[in-house]
Amino acid sequence: MKTRVWLIGLMLVGSASCANTAQADEPGNRPHKKTHTIAWSQKAFDEAGIKPGDIVIIRNGTYQDLPVKIDIDATAEKPVLIRAEKSGSVVLTGISSLSIGGSDITVSGLYFKDCDVVAGDAVFNFRTSAKKHAVRSRLDDCIFSGSGLPENKDKDIKWVSIYGHDNEVTRCSFIDKKVLGSLLVVWIDPQVIPNHRIRGNYFTHPFSLQKNGSAINGQEMIRIGTSAVSMSEGRCEICDNYFFRCNGEVEIISNKSCANTYRNNVFDSCEGTLTLRHGNGCTVDGNYFFGRGAANTGGVRIIGERHRVFNNYFEGLTGNNQRSAISLVRGVENSELFEYFQVKDAQVAFNTIVNCKSGITANIGNSTSTMPVTDSRVTGNLIVNNAAGTPPEGVTVIAAYGPGIVWEANHFHGVTVTGLTGGGVDGTERFDLIRDGELYLLPADKATLYGKIRGFAYVATDIRGIARPQNKTPGANEPTGERTRTIPSPATTGATWQPTL
Repeated sequence: MKTRVWLIGLMLVGSASCANTAQADEPGNRPHKKTHTIAWSQKAFDEAGIKPGDIVIIRNGTYQDLPVKIDIDATAEKPVLIRAEKSGSVVLTGISSLSIGGSDITVSGLYFKDCDVVAGDAVFNFRTSAKKHAVRSRLDDCIFSGSGLPENKDKDIKWVSIYGHDNEVTRCSFIDKKVLGSLLVVWIDPQVIPNHRIRGNYFTHPFSLQKNGSAINGQEMIRIGTSAVSMSEGRCEICDNYFFRCNGEVEIISNKSCANTYRNNVFDSCEGTLTLRHGNGCTVDGNYFFGRGAANTGGVRIIGERHRVFNNYFEGLTGNNQRSAISLVRGVENSELFEYFQVKDAQVAFNTIVNCKSGITANIGNSTSTMPVTDSRVTGNLIVNNAAGTPPEGVTVIAAYGPGIVWEANHFHGVTVTGLTGGGVDGTERFDLIRDGELYLLPADKATLYGKIRGFAYVATDIRGIARPQNKTPGANEPTGERTRTIPSPATTGATWQPTL
């Protein structure tokens, strides 16, 4: 197990993959036609004459002010692998950057340190031009840190821009971005379904660039789409990642497209939320939100239609209103794409909320937001205060107004309930959760206190991958069964090598 010198602490132990599959099918394990060993420069790549099936090894060294573009139309049978001679010993700095176009290319083991690019551009691009995007390609086992000189802190620089379709960003570490601009962006062409995968990465961003005392917009760790294309399908999977002290702005992740999946990610001491800002039909399943008492820590913010938020675990979050563990936001009438669409047909089910300042908050919004949540269900959630014996500053479940939410089979203990719930929030039976590693979970003998919940066929497993029966237990966990999913940790996410700092 690797050690990271830049981490403040290692809290969780485990390993995971998006579908719990091993990474045995590495491109480097497949037969290749030829191996090239070159220095890092555009000229060296051009003169190498790289063909499908080749390996390109970059000699160790520090390379400054050397942007490179690579176009290779490889295939799944004959992929191209571009890797460092030794992971971490190829350091790219200054205005060095990499853009790849074509297909079936993997880039691995590079260290992008304090890189600077044209405002609005990215250090790593999955395209070489507006017409030449990368497909079925992968950025793997790389580290990005710093980004630019202090005088450039107000310059909008992305670290990774993903174009094309079926690309991956895996096992990368993103450390302390010091300039403006969303860190990783998926750019969506409405004519193409992206279907990208972002998995097994480590993110940390412990500070926020501010103006007049407020965080400047556009400091998300991940953004999937933009307002203009937010009704287009993304079908991206963001899973098995670890977010540690990501404090750039209120949106740690900004969802701005449809049909994306967020599964088995850890948000540790992050001052913000996973925000379903634009787009419809997204899934938020089996994620962990640990506030650890840090200021302004939040959970999931829901805007739009047909979102499913289930099997998630929230503990020690201090935020309220739109930084509650789960918040459903009022919409704007006749909303423009860049405004707030009404929440419709949301399902918030089988979540566990422990020792959070604000649990599930509905119909939050400003004075221009007048469209209440409608046709939605809040079902089978457990909301517990004082699980650890030290009560925080009050856990609250709020439905501000309106009959558009059906509350059913939710259970609470030590919690204040206000607003309209229609009797679907029950606190008559005291129950105690048990500590299981980092989590408070419902024990088997307590699960029998409550009626099982039928339906919700899409909730096939619990937060740990245990199969859910037809009659399901409230909260994020089924008390018994075989675990098939483990919790990501700092030690099992990000690059497999450690930089010299």
